[in-house]
Amino acid sequence: LKSKIAYGVKVRVIIPPPERNVSMGKEESTMVAEKLELEGILVEFRANIHQKAVLIDDDIAWFGSLNPLSFSGGTEESMLRIEQEKITGTFACSMAVNRKLAKEDPVLMVARELPDCFYCGGKIVFHRGKYGPWVKCRSCNEKKSLKGF
Repeated sequence: LKSKIAYGVKVRVIIPPPERNVSMGKEESTMVAEKLELEGILVEFRANIHQKAVLIDDDIAWFGSLNPLSFSGGTEESMLRIEQEKITGTFACSMAVNRKLAKEDPVLMVARELPDCFYCGGKIVFHRGKYGPWVKCRSCNEKKSLKGF
């Protein structure tokens, strides 16, 4: 990805926070997220994400059970490649934080959705709960409701 990023390609990764990543330990997961960010990749955390998708440009989507960031070969996995005009916008919309305002525009799939912590500036984790969406800071543990978001 380094060479593509150097040409201006934007990459965004949505992953579980390191403390909820079951594919690797917290320290290793933290290191991977930090390395991705150092390379210019936007990393955002979702507490309950389980979808595995790779969205490329406007028209190519890979979707399935394979985790592209941590596949070790120890399990049977599958990925389906879909080539269809503007398909990535549809996938990005279904994974958006604010699905009501999400547009099926492939350009938005690399746009930042989550702000930094309102209190300390740290990385926040998005949650969908029984009482609506909310975020929690990974650094200071402050929580904030996003009702109406």
